Amino acid sequence: MLWFRNFYVSKEAERTEWGNSPIFAPDVDELLAKSSKTWIAVMELDILRDEGLAYGERLKKVGVPVSHKLYARAPHQILAMDGTICFFVYKVF
Repeated sequence: MLWFRNFYVSKEAERTEWGNSPIFAPDVDELLAKSSKTWIAVMELDILRDEGLAYGERLKKVGVPVSHKLYARAPHQILAMDGTICFFVYKVF
């Protein structure tokens, strides 16, 4: 994950600028409170799982209705694997 972060935001001083991550906006609670009802999908094996859950909690804290689904034993890229999974199930099982 650090490789990706360093690739996209190579200057350490820029990593906490809110243009790179809205969570660092000076009025982040006011900004988040304007969000509409939110559904968050979180994959159990995703390195970003905790950040997704924390984002949901942050939204709830400012009054945004949030629901989430935790996909057990699923990696980050599961939503892009639909064709692969269908092929695997069809050929193997």
